[in-house]
Amino acid sequence: PEDAGERDVFDKLFEASADKLNTVKQSLLIFVNKHLNPMEIQLVKIENSFNDGINLIYLMGILENYYVPFYLYYPNPDGEEQKVHNLKAAFQLMEDADISTKRVKAEDIVEGDLKTTLRVLYLLFSKYKTVRQTEGHREIRGKTTQI
Repeated sequence: PEDAGERDVFDKLFEASADKLNTVKQSLLIFVNKHLNPMEIQLVKIENSFNDGINLIYLMGILENYYVPFYLYYPNPDGEEQKVHNLKAAFQLMEDADISTKRVKAEDIVEGDLKTTLRVLYLLFSKYKTVRQTEGHREIRGKTTQI
């Protein structure tokens, strides 16, 4: 599911001990749940929790402090095509936040590729681990709204 080119920390992580992998998964799960908690979303496992794109879209909205309108994604995706659409929408939100998604493919996450999912979540963790949310919400595409 990935390029035969450059190897990154996740390629090495999957060759390391299961304990290291589980530690990373647990750390990312704590990060994700901390941010999704206001929406009353609590994930138990990383695996397959992002394969329809919904939780990633919610996470981006929370991290960037904006509402993602329903017309940009399928709230109840039916089939692989709609899931891929949702993940591509989430990737666009990430790109808009200056997070490069060039190394990941939506199809890999839909298929349940754990390495790709962890790679995406780590990109978010790296950027937002110390970011504090401000009051109010801003809607994507430059329109500002207040709560």
